[in-house]
Amino acid sequence: MQLPPGVLSSGAEAVASPERELVYASFWRRVAAQAIDFCGGAALSTVVAVPLIWLVESLHDAFGVPEFKARLIAGVLVFFEWLLVGLILEAQATASRSGATLGKRLLKVRVVCDDGSPVSASQAVARHSAKFLSAFALMVGFVICCFNRRHQCLHDLAAGTIVVRS
Repeated sequence: MQLPPGVLSSGAEAVASPERELVYASFWRRVAAQAIDFCGGAALSTVVAVPLIWLVESLHDAFGVPEFKARLIAGVLVFFEWLLVGLILEAQATASRSGATLGKRLLKVRVVCDDGSPVSASQAVARHSAKFLSAFALMVGFVICCFNRRHQCLHDLAAGTIVVRS
């Protein structure tokens, strides 16, 4: 049976590249990679957050801050620490030579530009930051990858990237 151009025998679509064909990563492979990355980021974030919370909680008397306000301050600091750790980890990994976070490497997918070239640091930061847009409206920005032929989420479209099988 003759397959149309751009369709592999597995049924996945591919994009031509000078070096080789790129196969778009499936929605569920991307979800699993994100879950692995979330767990790793949460573990690393906890290593930083616990001492930060302890420090704020232990110093609230010294600064005359009520316990409730000290806990609120600790919570805000931990939230921003979590955002910063996520940005640094994902942007650095996406802009690296492998183009993949730990979860993506384990599931054999990577992020590349629309044309198949490596992702720049600014694209990686934009892609990660745009994930908040993807999540903003009931995760619709993530789900749209099921409905376009290149399997791009909103943050991929915003950054000019695609996620492909390695």
